[in-house]
Amino acid sequence: MAFITHAYDLGLTKEYKLAGDGAVAESHRLPALGQKVEGFVGVNRYVPVLDPPLNTPYHKKFYDDAVLRLKAIDPSAPKPDRYVQSNFEAVNFLKLGAQKSGFRGREDTMKIIEALEGMEVKESDDFPQGDKTLRREDHQAFLREFIFDIKDNKHRILETIAKEKTIFPPACKFA
Repeated sequence: MAFITHAYDLGLTKEYKLAGDGAVAESHRLPALGQKVEGFVGVNRYVPVLDPPLNTPYHKKFYDDAVLRLKAIDPSAPKPDRYVQSNFEAVNFLKLGAQKSGFRGREDTMKIIEALEGMEVKESDDFPQGDKTLRREDHQAFLREFIFDIKDNKHRILETIAKEKTIFPPACKFA
């Protein structure tokens, strides 16, 4: 947030287009950034819009529920961000791993890890952001990403990067 504020205050946004990690422009930060973040281009695994390809019944259900829950704890009613989305989906991954492994307690730790390794999930109520793969070798998750900009203090998807295009070779081996 400080980066955007200082760049704007120094006049850099008049000369340059600002781009970077989507965390700079998470939905809960947009009200404070106001006009200063206008035109920012970022890449993120989640943006709170109901536009294609996120115009699915799965994402709408998640989005509507998240908006209600966030409003209950914050009267400014922030939209869900990548932290809300990824925690929601991480718990659902864990649930699947527990079911697949028969997890019952600490003694089953390796069973649940092995159940999660290589797991692939499809877009659904439990995974509204889209299909995902949890790679066996290094436990890295791969999912689609979004290139977006901020227009009128809202996220706007410019391009979707397919999950398959985000895959890179493992740097280590856990499995």
